[in-house]
Amino acid sequence: MTDRLINKLQLRDDGAPLIEVLKNDKLPVVLWGNGSLSYSVKKYLEENGINIDAVWINKRNPEDDIPDNCMDYGQLVKKFDYFNVVCGHSRYDLAESTQNSYAGIHRIYCFTNICYGQWNCISKRFIMEHIQEYEYTFELLEDDYSRLCMSAYLNCRNNENFEFIIPFSYEAASYFSNPFFQINDHEVYLDVGAYNGDSIREFVKSVNGRYQKIYALEPEVNSFSELSGYIKKCGLKNVEAYNNGCWNEDTTLSFQLNAESSSVCNDGISIKVKRIDEQFNHYGISLIKINFLHGVLETIEGAEGILKELKPNMVVTVGFDEWGLITIPKTIKRINPDYKLSLRYASPMPARLLLFAY
Repeated sequence: MTDRLINKLQLRDDGAPLIEVLKNDKLPVVLWGNGSLSYSVKKYLEENGINIDAVWINKRNPEDDIPDNCMDYGQLVKKFDYFNVVCGHSRYDLAESTQNSYAGIHRIYCFTNICYGQWNCISKRFIMEHIQEYEYTFELLEDDYSRLCMSAYLNCRNNENFEFIIPFSYEAASYFSNPFFQINDHEVYLDVGAYNGDSIREFVKSVNGRYQKIYALEPEVNSFSELSGYIKKCGLKNVEAYNNGCWNEDTTLSFQLNAESSSVCNDGISIKVKRIDEQFNHYGISLIKINFLHGVLETIEGAEGILKELKPNMVVTVGFDEWGLITIPKTIKRINPDYKLSLRYASPMPARLLLFAY
């Protein structure tokens, strides 16, 4: 019998969120980073009435869209005697060393709950209202380290404090390198949400270019174009890419693209979605990766037949919202009780919590 999850939680009573602390600190605000996550951070600050006085970029990529108020550290200390820094990337583990290494920084704020346009913490009230469901997932997990990852996730999301997950992110796992299963040169890999081919690139490298088949699904038109271009440019063999999404039925859904991500929504363009069982039945799928914000549960439901018959290894990102750890593990075990479930972090960021089903 494992220890209960409730005994590992350090939940705060709903108080002033971290954004209010930054608001009350009247120093200049410097956004650190200019990548995709910084887009959501910038939007979050602006919607809370916080002006960004400068953008700090250590290394500039000529291909990037560099903002007019971009500065290096030397320029920052010349303009501001003392300033706050807001982390606009996911390397929260660098905050303490950076603050200690650069004079003039009063504090580095890491808004760990910001990802893909979301920025709400998981409240103590929600966790306690659903504690039995969280406890059920906690019991389903195969190993103690996974249970520590889960409690750290809830503590981090509730307290807006990345330090809860840092101890469990140094040995980062990935889709294709983890303690639970080893990929081989006979894999039939299904990449659900293939984006521009970034995960396929990682997969091909992991198997040294030897695999049986790759199937890639990407519903967004521009990303699909990049994906197709990547496959052609690299001359990848035995790869089939499809411009559709996944669901628990064959239908049409509304879909939206922003600067950081794309996902199913209530108001957007129409895309075709299909059941994985219908599209890839008898294809011998051995490995599935799922990484997107909305529709993961429905996607898994649409793969019920394959999960029952073939029991492919799966890696699913479950750290995007408060429901991922409640609904997804339970659904996988309902479909096929033979699955073992474990959690690991891909990087020191709560949204990069991965569920391994094997």
